[in-house]
Amino acid sequence: MRALFLTWDGSQQTYLESLFFPIFAELAKLGVEVEVLQLTWADSPAVAATARAAERFGIGYRAER
Repeated sequence: MRALFLTWDGSQQTYLESLFFPIFAELAKLGVEVEVLQLTWADSPAVAATARAAERFGIGYRAER
């Protein structure tokens, strides 16, 4: 099964890295592939940090500003 998680976070939020990415990684073990589309105001370094975290967890990630 595949799912898209659509989220909006401000530049100071870390919910994806600290809460949702670990949950999505566990779901992947059960056969649920979650990809993330984040609408954000974050600057490029913050988006890059989130993308690196997604990669560590094996999560597909894309950000749109």
